Amino acid sequence: MNHWIVSARLVLLVATLVVLGAGPTEAKTKVRYSASGDSLLFGPIYLAKDLGYFDAAGIDFDSIAIAGGTQSTAALTGGSVDIIETAFSHIVKSYDAGIHLVAFAAVFEELGLDVVVSSKTLAKSQVSSQSPLAARAAALKGLRIGVTSLGSTTDTFARSLLRSAGLNPDTDASLIRMGNGPGMMSGLSQGAIDGFVFPMPFPQSAEAKGLGKVLISATRGEVPEWRGMLYIVLTTTKKYIDANPAAIQGLTHAIGRSLKFIQENPEDAKNRLRKFFPKVEPEVMDLSLVSALGAYAKTPVMSREGYETAVRFLNAGSEKKYSVPFEAVVNNAFAERVAAELGLKGK
Repeated sequence: MNHWIVSARLVLLVATLVVLGAGPTEAKTKVRYSASGDSLLFGPIYLAKDLGYFDAAGIDFDSIAIAGGTQSTAALTGGSVDIIETAFSHIVKSYDAGIHLVAFAAVFEELGLDVVVSSKTLAKSQVSSQSPLAARAAALKGLRIGVTSLGSTTDTFARSLLRSAGLNPDTDASLIRMGNGPGMMSGLSQGAIDGFVFPMPFPQSAEAKGLGKVLISATRGEVPEWRGMLYIVLTTTKKYIDANPAAIQGLTHAIGRSLKFIQENPEDAKNRLRKFFPKVEPEVMDLSLVSALGAYAKTPVMSREGYETAVRFLNAGSEKKYSVPFEAVVNNAFAERVAAELGLKGK
């Protein structure tokens, strides 16, 4: 009798431990991920890793470094990665080219890009960050401007500014592929470029090091027409979603938890994000984090308004005009479940 009682208790204990995650568990699903750069735009991913949210969702998260949204998109379509975190504009361009990618979670809902120009160049131009936006855009004429890659969102933003000043991006300036943030900083310090377009915290770091000044900041809302833009999203292919719905749901849940953590624990979020940029000056990180935390999505659900702004942004920087149905490039099903479960609401 005692033997059976002990055995039954052991079975109950093992079952309880499995439910609580303390016993044997199913194997995690490996997901190969890449972001289109290294910046605070991807903060929710950093936090999901740091806080163990991917592990809790049963995801073996394998991060692969690839510089530039164009390159990340190519890696996804080529099968080198499963998921990318990239600008929504790349999904629109890919769809137009017959490559159907799908965004399944919002991460950043502002155009988080700044334009830095060297101090020497600014001294010659006689403009400053306080000058009218039109004058600042016109001051980009003739400059060598660093972008992550041609066709990237940094490239599109530079082109849209040049066009807004009545300039031809192909003849009135030189847009030069510089890759990641450190590459931009090195190019500016060595005089290989006159300025660059990049997300936080690198523009602010350039200022702190005396390399240049932030002339135009979309991050701070200085370009009104792009406010509230759907910018950074988690993206994959429809084929991958159909074959791996549990992995997509787990990823979305992890990101939703990160977004919720940022809203409820901003100071803790700042402290955790600082360690991912150990070489950036503390005061620079503090300034950058204030802007970043206000621009992260409040919910992983993607809005139609943000989508429409993203398409307008893409068209402003290109001679070609894009028109893609919202439903063709957005799948909100996973994000809506997470938002309902975690109580997340949009701005």
